[in-house]
Amino acid sequence: MGDIVRTLALVGAALIASCSTQNDNICARVPNVEEDVGSPTEIAQNMRDPIWLERRAANCIHRWGYRLAASKDDGQTVAKAVMQACEGAVTSYVDAYAAQMADDYQGRYAPGVVTQEERESVFIQRNQEKSAQLEREAHFRVQQGRAGKCRAPA
Repeated sequence: MGDIVRTLALVGAALIASCSTQNDNICARVPNVEEDVGSPTEIAQNMRDPIWLERRAANCIHRWGYRLAASKDDGQTVAKAVMQACEGAVTSYVDAYAAQMADDYQGRYAPGVVTQEERESVFIQRNQEKSAQLEREAHFRVQQGRAGKCRAPA
């Protein structure tokens, strides 16, 4: 009888451990927030760097996707919450990206050929496309977090 109790206790402990640990085959390392903030003097310069802005937004989505993954709400609802948590980082990146795409479009033509309305249309289209892409990334991170029981650093 003691062996059965011991075996059941071991099986129970293994089940509890499997439910509370993350699966490193699914989870990706989440950078600490300090890695994409930098010093106050760097932030001003970095806010003009599209690569830094993209990394900052992606890291935020990654962190918050894992943090909110345990929610009982459906994945799309949680992804929208992730986007809300990262609104500042996402908006900075998406606006910079869309502005660069609109500038590139306008730069392909002689001065005065592209109207302000056309430039604005390119900006809006690229902004919407990039926002949708980041929301899909948020949904992926939520699902990844759920599947792997992934956790963001504290």
